[in-house]
Amino acid sequence: MYIREALIQEHSKAQILKIVDYIGYDEDRVKELMDIFFSDDTRLVQRSAWAITHLSTRRPNLLRPYLPQMVKNLENPMHDAVLR
Repeated sequence: MYIREALIQEHSKAQILKIVDYIGYDEDRVKELMDIFFSDDTRLVQRSAWAITHLSTRRPNLLRPYLPQMVKNLENPMHDAVLR
């Protein structure tokens, strides 16, 4: 699975949960998701934020390395989903 393509393919809770299940505990897959979240594509930022929300409740430690950049991103959010 390619996370970017999965986010483009379908915008549903079922799809987001599939992505989170696919990521599992794999740090490279988390990085792939976070690279999308920090990108300039508003639609993908919004969708990736939804996946990050679910990932944060299941495996919050995987997001710890990204917290400083996430907090900095709050200064100029691209989409309201980023604020959540």
